[in-house]
Amino acid sequence: MKFLQKLKERKERKHLKRLEKLERSPEKIRLRYPRYQVGVGTYGIPEVMEFGDDTVLKVGSYTSIAEGVKILLGGGHRTDWVSTFPFPRMIDEARDIPGSNPTKGDVVVGSDCWAVGIAPTGSARFHSRG
Repeated sequence: MKFLQKLKERKERKHLKRLEKLERSPEKIRLRYPRYQVGVGTYGIPEVMEFGDDTVLKVGSYTSIAEGVKILLGGGHRTDWVSTFPFPRMIDEARDIPGSNPTKGDVVVGSDCWAVGIAPTGSARFHSRG
């Protein structure tokens, strides 16, 4: 297995070296997270946590992503139910309850901004240069 992993990493490095410098870092993100859209000149690799929803991450061009940034996709809790506990995720018999998997939609990070971290409230902090 180690051999195959090293072979894959070598192939990725060769692929990245053939790209223009502004395309290398976004391509690193795309290699790790192929479903997401990343603009040219964006650098830094966030930790993306998915919770089984169909939400998508879109990052604009020339965006700086600081080390340790975590982006959460989906995983909302129903605040209008008796409990906010995610019973359908924990109990097999409750998995098919309609509306049990709320989401606030896709996560979109604009262009030319700096993603620093996640605030305790769950909303992201971004610093725009404009």
